[in-house]
Amino acid sequence: MLEIANTIEDGTRALVEESGMESGVGFPTGLSLNNCAAHYSPNSGDTVGGFGVHVKGRILDSAFTMTFDHTYDKLLEAVKAATDTGIREAGIDETMESYEVEVNGKVYPVKAIENLSDKMEEGEYFAIETFGSTGRGRVVEVYADHGEVAAQFHQQNFGTLPFCRRYLDRIGEQRYLLALNHLVQQGIVQDYPPLCDQKGAMTAQFEHTILLRPTRKEVVSRGDDY
Repeated sequence: MLEIANTIEDGTRALVEESGMESGVGFPTGLSLNNCAAHYSPNSGDTVGGFGVHVKGRILDSAFTMTFDHTYDKLLEAVKAATDTGIREAGIDETMESYEVEVNGKVYPVKAIENLSDKMEEGEYFAIETFGSTGRGRVVEVYADHGEVAAQFHQQNFGTLPFCRRYLDRIGEQRYLLALNHLVQQGIVQDYPPLCDQKGAMTAQFEHTILLRPTRKEVVSRGDDY
């Protein structure tokens, strides 16, 4: 029991001693294959890798899917078209509130009922993200070890940024899985297991982040390549 207690203590200290927003790490990028739609983040030693970015905690989300089999070109086309449609249609909702109602000589502006609808406001960021699948069209959480999850620790360690096993490996920590499991069980860390459709299915995801400016929306994750 002493060894277990020490492992938990060491693992907790490893999390707390990271320097938050200045730690030099970004949002852990997922790299999900085939029927796994989201939340797989490669571990140290995996043959695939990824990276993520943030600027003082402002996270930019973007995602794309590649296929090496033209059989699934239409799947990618469909999901990308859905993301593009979401970007095109999203924006500051001025339609409803551009109307007025005159009642007995008094003019009332029409207001959106804010607690019964989601209203996009100027200056807000939104991730437009769509997923598609050739399977049942429903994902379930797949619990494996914590190498396949991203976790969010809500104190000073990584700021409010999610992190993954690679980040603990990077600072030289070992034998932390027991501690990490303990923190999840205690509700201190929230884990995000991989989300997968049925075996044999193929999934696709495309995503961009938009910023709503006063007169236009800017796709801040758009580049020359995507």
